[in-house]
Amino acid sequence: MFRFLLKRLALTLPTFIALMFVTFTMLRLVPGDPIEVRRGERGISPERLAELRHEMGLDQPIWKQFLDYAWGLLHGDFGTSIISKSPISHEFLTLFPATIELTLCAMIFAIAVGIPAGVLAAAMIVLPFHAQAGVIGTDQAVAADARTARATVAGFIARSEVA
Repeated sequence: MFRFLLKRLALTLPTFIALMFVTFTMLRLVPGDPIEVRRGERGISPERLAELRHEMGLDQPIWKQFLDYAWGLLHGDFGTSIISKSPISHEFLTLFPATIELTLCAMIFAIAVGIPAGVLAAAMIVLPFHAQAGVIGTDQAVAADARTARATVAGFIARSEVA
């Protein structure tokens, strides 16, 4: 078990580097750059365009941009918002509590609906509820789960009667 955990921990760093590379590459595959998006339809002078690209480091070679990106991520610097000019980390931390609240509400709802629905589908296979559950999953999977659940419940009942 300990070796398994060590292997998984050893895979964390390469996975993180690969994720950084994929994210960086996907952002660079989009046509244009943030400056071109920002300038809009009216456009800006070539001097101002070059100045803004220099400020954002877009005039650097791609490999240098990636190293700067990776260095910033490793140090918790996610950059500056183009719109609000505030650090991304500040905006993230401001909105993160709402994300946690939404996630918890979704998990509570999924548990509150999913567990009773699963129990009903397993215990009462011939009721109309089974037809609704079959829409969500395949009929064979629901039926197999129902047989397994009934066999498990019957086993518990038989054990409790013996004891």
